[in-house]
Amino acid sequence: MIFPRMSCGSCCARQKTTGKEEKMGSKILAFDQPADFYYKRAQRLMDDGNYINALPIMRIALEKAPDDYEFSLCLAEILTELGKYEESNRVLFEAIEQQKDVDADCFFCLGCNFMGLNDIGKARESFERYLQVDPAGEYHEEVEDFLLYFEEEEGDIGRVIEEVGESEAYQKADEGKRLLDNAEYDQAIKVLESIHEDDDGMDYARNNLALAYYCKKDVDKAIELTSEVLAKNKNNIHANCNMAVFLHDKGRVEESDIFIEKAIRQNPSVMEDVYKLAISLCELKRHEDAMKHLKLLIEMTPYDEKALFYLAAACYNTKKFKEALTVLGDVKKLDYPGVIADYYIKQVNRVLAHPAEFCELPYVYQVPAEEARKKIKYLNDCLKLKDTEYRSKWLEDEVFLHTALWGLEYGDDNIKRAIASMVAGFADAKAERILRMFILKKHQPDDVKNDVFILLKRMNAKEPYVAYIGGEVVEVKVGAYGEGDKDLSERYSKLLRLLSEAILQTYPENVMKNTLEAMREFVAHKDADEMLKQSGELAAAILYTALVRSGVDESMEDVCRRFHAREEIAGAYVAKLDCAPE
Repeated sequence: MIFPRMSCGSCCARQKTTGKEEKMGSKILAFDQPADFYYKRAQRLMDDGNYINALPIMRIALEKAPDDYEFSLCLAEILTELGKYEESNRVLFEAIEQQKDVDADCFFCLGCNFMGLNDIGKARESFERYLQVDPAGEYHEEVEDFLLYFEEEEGDIGRVIEEVGESEAYQKADEGKRLLDNAEYDQAIKVLESIHEDDDGMDYARNNLALAYYCKKDVDKAIELTSEVLAKNKNNIHANCNMAVFLHDKGRVEESDIFIEKAIRQNPSVMEDVYKLAISLCELKRHEDAMKHLKLLIEMTPYDEKALFYLAAACYNTKKFKEALTVLGDVKKLDYPGVIADYYIKQVNRVLAHPAEFCELPYVYQVPAEEARKKIKYLNDCLKLKDTEYRSKWLEDEVFLHTALWGLEYGDDNIKRAIASMVAGFADAKAERILRMFILKKHQPDDVKNDVFILLKRMNAKEPYVAYIGGEVVEVKVGAYGEGDKDLSERYSKLLRLLSEAILQTYPENVMKNTLEAMREFVAHKDADEMLKQSGELAAAILYTALVRSGVDESMEDVCRRFHAREEIAGAYVAKLDCAPE
C-alpha cells in the first residue's frame, strides 16, 4: 500500500431510533447517518482491498464533513489505490489549503501520486517537503531512497535524452498530444506541424496530427498524413487503426477492413496499443471485436471509467444487458457524480423492460444531445427561481448540484464558463471548493481556467490558486481588484447569476465568448465597484456589448427587458465598457 492508513479518531456507534422502529412491510425506513459511519464502512472495505466500493462511501463521508483532514487523506488513499493519481492529488491539495499544520504524510502521498503520473520533478519537490516537515517521519527511509534514486537516474536519463535527441521535438509532440486530448485542435495542429517530419521517433506525432485534422473534418489531409507514416512503417498499429477509421468515414469499407485486420493480427500487448485498437473497433462498430479487446484493456487498467463505459456500450450493443449494467455500476462509482452512468443505466433497464426500444448506443462518453439540452434547460429554469428557492437548490438539491457538476466537467467551453459563473455566484465554501477542483483538472482547457481565476478572486478566495496550466502544476495569483466587502460580494454574486442565466440561453458560440470578454473588461474597469451597485443594468450592458461584437441583432430595449433594467443606465455602462482599456 502506498499511503499510510489513518486511524479513526473516535469510535462511532450506530444511531438508535427513538421509540419503536419505523417499518414499512419488512423494511426498516432509512435514516441519516453521521460522516463517521460512512468513514468506518469505507475503512472495512479498504481492509478487504475493495477500493472501488469504498470510493463512493468515502465520498459521502467527506460530503458530510468536507473539512475533515483525516477523511480527505482517506479518500486520497482510495483514489491512489485505484490509480486515479491526479484526482487523489486534487483532494490532497485541498486538504493542504484547509489545514494550518499539514503533516508530512500528505506530502509523501503527493510524491507517490506524482511518481504515478511520471512527473519526477514534482515528486522530488513533494518528497523534499516531506523531509522538511518531518525529517525522522515514518516514511523518511523510503523518501530518502526515492530521492537517491532520482539523483542516480538523472544522469542516465540525461544521457538517454542526448542519444535519442529527445529535446524540443519530443516536448512539442507531448504538448500537441495534450492539446489534442483537450479538443484544442487548431492549437494541436500548429504545434505538431512545427515538428520536422524527418525527426526520428516522430511517427506518433504525425499520427496525432492526422487525428487533429480528422477532428477538424479534413479527412483527406488525415489520410495523406497517415499514408506517409505507413510508407515508413507498414505495421504501425496506430497508423493502421487511424487509416481504418478515416477510410470508413469516406465509405471505403472494404479498404478500411484491410487496415483494421492488419492491426488485429499484430495482437498488441502494450496498453497504449490495446487502447488504440479497442477504441478504433468501437468507432468501426465491430462490437464483438471491440468487446474482446476492451476486456483485455480492462485487465491492464481496471479503473479507467471511460474504458469501462466503452465496454458497457459494447456489451449493450451485443445485447448482453446484464453485463452492461454491472459495468455501468462500476462507472458510476468511479466518476462522481455519475450523471452519465445513471442515464445509461436507465436506458438499459428501459430496453430490458421493452426490448422493441433497442437501438445501438454510440461509443461517446456523454449523454445524448437531446438529454444534454434538457439538463441545460433545467439549470436555466433554476436560475429564474426566487433567491431563497435558488439558494435552497444549491444547498439541498442533489439533482441540481450533480447537473451543474456534469456541465462543468462535460459541457463545451461555453457551458463550462456559464456554469462556473453560476457556481461562483453562490460565493460559499462549497462553490470555492468546486472551482478549485476544476482548475486542478489537467484535461480542462486553460482558457476556461483563466476565467475561473477571476471568479475565485472576486469571491475573495485565498490565493495562490493551485492549478494545471500548460500541463504543469503552478501557483496562480490574480492582479488586485481592491478589497471586496460582504455587500460588494453579494452584488457580484447577483451579477454572475444574471449573466449565467443569459449565457445559458441559446446563442451562437461567439456570443458566449464575447460575454466573458466583456465580463473581464468590467472586472478591470476603474468604476467596476460603482457599476456593480446596479447589477441588472450592468448585466444588460455586458450582454448587449457581447451581442454587438458578435453581430447579433438584438436591441438594447429587448436586452434590458430581460434583466428588468433601465435602458439609460445600461447604455451609459455600455459606453464605459467600450472605452475600457484592453
